[in-house]
Amino acid sequence: MMKRVGKTTLTAFTVALSPLMIVAWPLLIGAGAGVSLFQSWKRAEKAACSIDADCPPGFVCVNGRCVPEQA
Repeated sequence: MMKRVGKTTLTAFTVALSPLMIVAWPLLIGAGAGVSLFQSWKRAEKAACSIDADCPPGFVCVNGRCVPEQA
């Protein structure tokens, strides 16, 4: 009888959290991707370079620093 109570409680808890996770999961993934992109952008800005090939894609070497390429 105790197993049934636990299973019912777990199922109700899971069903109650499902709508929250449907919304929260993509937001958490997006936040993680945004943080990763921001960190790589900051790292690229601080990178020392002597030619454009030393910089990551989308960046050019200006005065020994990688800066975002202007379109």
